[in-house]
Amino acid sequence: MSSFWWPFRTGDDDTLNATPAAADVYASIGDMPTNDYYTELQRYHEAKWRRGMVHNVVPGVLFGAASGLGWGTYQSRRSHMRHISRPKVIATHVGAVTAIALTTTAVHHFLLVSSGYKQSSFQPLIAGMVGGCAFSMSYTGSVNMVAGALVGVLYTAICKTTNWYQERAMIDFLTTQQQIQTPIHRVAPELQMLYRSFLFDHRPVEDSDVDRRRALLLEREANDTRLDSQAYLSAVQRAMESVTFPEWWPLRLPTPLDDKQALLDQRLRDDAMKRRIDAINKENSGDVIFSRPLRTEKTRAYVPD
Repeated sequence: MSSFWWPFRTGDDDTLNATPAAADVYASIGDMPTNDYYTELQRYHEAKWRRGMVHNVVPGVLFGAASGLGWGTYQSRRSHMRHISRPKVIATHVGAVTAIALTTTAVHHFLLVSSGYKQSSFQPLIAGMVGGCAFSMSYTGSVNMVAGALVGVLYTAICKTTNWYQERAMIDFLTTQQQIQTPIHRVAPELQMLYRSFLFDHRPVEDSDVDRRRALLLEREANDTRLDSQAYLSAVQRAMESVTFPEWWPLRLPTPLDDKQALLDQRLRDDAMKRRIDAINKENSGDVIFSRPLRTEKTRAYVPD
């Protein structure tokens, strides 16, 4: 029953797991999982919605009742409400907000079921607008689009915040289980596939480095013509180096130099800079260095070519 309110729990399936646990948690992962972590997270949310309408509507109705109780208590304690029955004011607000929450969550669940349990941003917005408009029509006899828009935006914000918090709590929970080396079979059954994908996508740096080195040293067959990333970059670089531009073309790609030519160019630049600095210091006692060089004709006259 604890998973009904908080699914981030660890189980105790040692009695059901016949094989002994591996010494390392990564040794029990096995082959690469079918889905990555984010796909398994979407499947986890889909399974949560598949539990039924009561499981997904009751929390929203309880939250609406609690919000209505707080709002009704605040309204009943205001000064201009002193001659009205306080329990009646509280009951009115509790009933109104609970009715809006019930209608909104029920429509949201219906939209999710009709779309094959695929979540999207427009579903809570439409559900909130339907709930606000339906309650305004039953309360005042006319459809209030402004109230529906406000309820839709508020319900969408609540859903987005809830999903963000659940994903963040899921990452924190799985990271903690990874750090304490919790085996996969010790996690709750509804989180085992998600935990396995998380472990496979977040392997230690040492394992990732070993896999990368192994892939780089892997010999190819004679008829294998596929390109990896390094071969592709090398081919693109050779193709770009073979492009020649005419003399009148203003833009040119920098031509790479070999080690000998690069060393010679660097020595020439250093020698030219040293000769220019020596000439400036000899003729002007170094004052030209502090007078914005090469910006005025007077300064350019002191700088040798």
